Amino acid sequence: KLVKPIISSVSGTTIKNGTSFTINGSDLDLVSEIAFQGATVAKADFTSASASQLVLNIPATVTDGTFTLKTLSETETTGQSLTCVVPAISNISPVEIKAKETLTITGTDLDLTAKVIFGSVEGTIESTGASTLTVTVPVGATTGAVTIVTVNGTEVASSQTLTINVTLPVITSITSTGPGGIITVEGTDLNIIKTIYLADSEGNYTIPVTDYGIKSATYLEFYHIKGSAEGYITPLMVTVDGDEGYMPEVYCGGTDPVLDETYVFFDFNNTGAKDSWWGNAINSGILDDSENSADGSSFWNIEGMSGTGWWDGLFFRNGNNNYVTDGIDVSKDVYKFDVTIRKTIYEGRLQLRLGDYSYYWAPWDGNVEGYKTEGWISIEIPLTEFKDGSGNSIPNAADGGKEFGMIWSWGVSVEISMGIDNVRFEKK
Repeated sequence: KLVKPIISSVSGTTIKNGTSFTINGSDLDLVSEIAFQGATVAKADFTSASASQLVLNIPATVTDGTFTLKTLSETETTGQSLTCVVPAISNISPVEIKAKETLTITGTDLDLTAKVIFGSVEGTIESTGASTLTVTVPVGATTGAVTIVTVNGTEVASSQTLTINVTLPVITSITSTGPGGIITVEGTDLNIIKTIYLADSEGNYTIPVTDYGIKSATYLEFYHIKGSAEGYITPLMVTVDGDEGYMPEVYCGGTDPVLDETYVFFDFNNTGAKDSWWGNAINSGILDDSENSADGSSFWNIEGMSGTGWWDGLFFRNGNNNYVTDGIDVSKDVYKFDVTIRKTIYEGRLQLRLGDYSYYWAPWDGNVEGYKTEGWISIEIPLTEFKDGSGNSIPNAADGGKEFGMIWSWGVSVEISMGIDNVRFEKK
């Protein structure tokens, strides 16, 4: 019968993350690691270890609950239930403040604080101690309680309400036409905006907007600056009085956002459910290249020479009812996909298949300069454009249902370098 470690006592069942913890007992030299709730400490990380005593520091991520001593022979000894110390906020000062000013929080065990949250944005901690914490109020902070988040994820809210003194416009609508395009804002008191800043690729608001369109109290136009952040962006506005705040998030990307994942039937994210079931002609397949993708995930990549036959199957799925059509209205809804064409194409065509119905996409057809894209773009095709062999429009989204996917066709040999992603229906 294997000997197991025995615990006789611990230094305390109320513990503080980051401080020393002692376990007394017998045969403790058999312990290879200690598993707490939220963290495990290996023997090599113990402060000291002997047959009668173990000393170690409580990891930052440990939470309430029992701990377990584990041995190399895979025996275990369960210890006492531990309770982690939780900070307490006794006061915040001042109770009225502006963004970028310093707030002082007093209380107990504040040295456990990892974050200070003002509404939905995080402040910058300037100094921290067990009884006093100072933090810079972030732009975008809202009136309400201040919340501290501890190193193990526990949240503690102040009983006092912090009032943020700021006068900002009320924005009811914001839309974008894409990178380098116009952003339109509607609301009230928009005329008090003095400057708008866009974030750079690192997320820092270093790029001031210099090109504006119409400006009034209720309507404002300004242009996105190429080279600033794309995708979902949050412009920063500064008023004539120096107050700062964020505009609502707006999508400003080369591709349109996916509105409903339910209607995506190819996302190529290596889950199997919405990847290609077969087809890898023209050296095509899933490429995991998040930096050069449309949405930060993998995509279907085509890099090679097409054949000279009737068609090369790029990706397909077979079988009936294997894409969702509930709620799709063929008379107004669309087929959509994201594409990037890296090398100019002059010949051939991309055939999009839905059951027994097809649509040929070839924007380079008849264009002597050929066709390529500047990065990823979204292509939108009305479902009424899909035809059968007799030229009849698809009567309903699920008709045919035997297969769907994409083919490269037209019987010519063409060098292709393109990516395709997020093949989907979209409701209008």
